Amino acid sequence: MGGPGENEGAPARRPPREQFRAYLEGHRRNPLTTTLTGARFLNAFQVPWFRIAPPRGFGVLTTVGRKTGKTRRTCVRAIRDGTGAPTDEKIRAMHEKWYTDGTPVVIELSTGR
Repeated sequence: MGGPGENEGAPARRPPREQFRAYLEGHRRNPLTTTLTGARFLNAFQVPWFRIAPPRGFGVLTTVGRKTGKTRRTCVRAIRDGTGAPTDEKIRAMHEKWYTDGTPVVIELSTGR
């Protein structure tokens, strides 16, 4: 193991940065996931479907503009930290902590069904 001549003919290992650059050069990027126009298209296409039946691990985040009051919806990857769904008790405790320790934030949780 590790003797002379053992890896003859194998390509030399490149530094990580060089490997990453080579990967990007040979990788064709998907314009739907790497451009602003593509992101807008995917969001407009996915939001109606995700509101009806979001795939496991995804959800629709709804925000309201501070100045305009417009409702905006965005598809997001949702990773639940811990187990179980939020309960009324947990939500009340979270709101109490926000109001006493920080900036009040309201998040409406619904299953969309």
